[in-house]
Amino acid sequence: MSAGGSATTRLRPAVHVAPVGGGLLFVGWQKSLVVQGSESLGLLWEALFPHLHRGVDVESLIAALPQNARPTARKLLDELEGNGFLLDEGADAPDDRSLPEHPHHRRTLEFLDSAAADPVGALARLGTGTVCVSGGGPVALAAARELLRLGAGRVVLAGGKADAELTAAAEEYGAEVVHDTGEEPAVRIRVGVPEAGSDDAWSGVPEAGVAELGSCAAVSPLRTRADDPGLGVLLRRLAARGTPTAPAPLPEVAARLAGGLAALQAFYHLTGVSTEYDGMAYVVGAERLQVTTHPLWRSGGHRAEPLADTPPAPAEPDRLNDLCDDRTGVCAPALPGDLAQTPFALAEAAGPGTVPPALGWAHTGSTARYRAVLESGRLLAGGAPARLWPADAAGAGASARPAPHAVSAAGADTAGMLVHGLQRLLARFAADPGQRGARLVEERPAGPVERGSSPETDAALDRAVVLGNTGFTACVLRPAGAPGLLALAEVAEAATGRVLAYAARPDSGSAVAAGLDHAVAVLQAGGVRENVGQEAETPPSGGGAPPAPPFDPAPVLDALCLPGEAPLGGRWRGEPALDALGVIGWLAVAPARDDEGSPR
Repeated sequence: MSAGGSATTRLRPAVHVAPVGGGLLFVGWQKSLVVQGSESLGLLWEALFPHLHRGVDVESLIAALPQNARPTARKLLDELEGNGFLLDEGADAPDDRSLPEHPHHRRTLEFLDSAAADPVGALARLGTGTVCVSGGGPVALAAARELLRLGAGRVVLAGGKADAELTAAAEEYGAEVVHDTGEEPAVRIRVGVPEAGSDDAWSGVPEAGVAELGSCAAVSPLRTRADDPGLGVLLRRLAARGTPTAPAPLPEVAARLAGGLAALQAFYHLTGVSTEYDGMAYVVGAERLQVTTHPLWRSGGHRAEPLADTPPAPAEPDRLNDLCDDRTGVCAPALPGDLAQTPFALAEAAGPGTVPPALGWAHTGSTARYRAVLESGRLLAGGAPARLWPADAAGAGASARPAPHAVSAAGADTAGMLVHGLQRLLARFAADPGQRGARLVEERPAGPVERGSSPETDAALDRAVVLGNTGFTACVLRPAGAPGLLALAEVAEAATGRVLAYAARPDSGSAVAAGLDHAVAVLQAGGVRENVGQEAETPPSGGGAPPAPPFDPAPVLDALCLPGEAPLGGRWRGEPALDALGVIGWLAVAPARDDEGSPR
């Protein structure tokens, strides 16, 4: 708290106060605060408010209070100042503070009084900074007019000409509008669809982009660094979700709205105001003039790196919503399916382009959705790189080796990814007659799944009754190198012989039950589906580790290797947004030496 004896402190205009149980609720610009206290806290606030509203020296105010009220008052005012609810105007305010002449600019200053750390300084930066609007047409002119209305003092038009309305606005606000002078502006608004094949290069000047797409307008977040996502990233994401991105003119009202939103991006940058929409893209619907906000992340480098222990990141619902945003999400929208009388919740993420739909199932809808999004991320990773690293702890410091026939995998953490990858690797070996004979041994040949074999199998058969009279067969396989480590169940539809599911567990009863559950989910979902189910558990919201995987994958991987082979793995680093989802990577068993026989 300031203590100069003559400094003036005011309550910010946007702050509203209400009594709540046990104290007072303060709601300000983008923030709220509950100050705990007795009923007398409300009486104290009634005494403080008139002085804080018009501006007061805090030390003098506290000194004027009764002795027993001073500690509470100081604590209250310190909390308000610490949360940005008070505005320190300095020793010379308010007498030397000159108000803007135009009422629109006075309204801007009133807003900055609530939102900016230094309102007067913020308005001055807006008035002296140069904003360049690149491109012509209604959107560019609307952006320029809105900047003048907010208080911008100098606007440079590059590629367009001022119309009569803009010229009149410049005269009304006492601002300067000039054509391209070649000077470097403080911030730029770029209007227009980038050329095909453009690498979205950044000029080094903070900028926001606007594209007119006929049915809508796309406004990118303000870009202040080269690796920030720009308009090109936004348009690629929109195209992946089926939005036409060819340039086309907008109706006049939609063009004005899009230009105004772009001007706000520049305004916030020049004034230093932070909002809840920082980093968000806007989409303006041309027909209904609906404005929606969408998260946007920079595109990743799509590289592989050695495995490392990675703690799980909480899969918060809001984070999944962002990842699956209908316009800009890295993954496609994944919502629980509506299936009557099903024992499972199903969720599907329809991938962009040629990526197939990803299925997630679980006993709860939230976990099913998490699994579907995780599977969608795995499909985005695509095929494995030509070389991977040792899958053990020493992999981070070892050289990469050729890794043919690797499988992709995903999990909440590294251990979960390895368990998922091992089951997909086992499924691949089981489906290949040559690999099956070399790496696996048959414990039980394929035969009908009947009740009484194990409690787990009986429970799974109970869940399968939703399919009517559908029958299943199961074959149990084990690693030839260490049969006692793991059982792999191969579950097929009895009527057609089509293999529906593979599942691995320490014992055969649990393996068959897990395979039956996945087979039931596959048949209910319909279509061609992955034969290994995603089993990741949603990481706890409060942090910590998810439940331990059903088995330790390391010894099983070693047992699957033939003489001269070693397990290899790698993690996919593609879309940075997916790092908060889990671990996505690849797993393989491959020769431990290269083609020349030298160790790698």
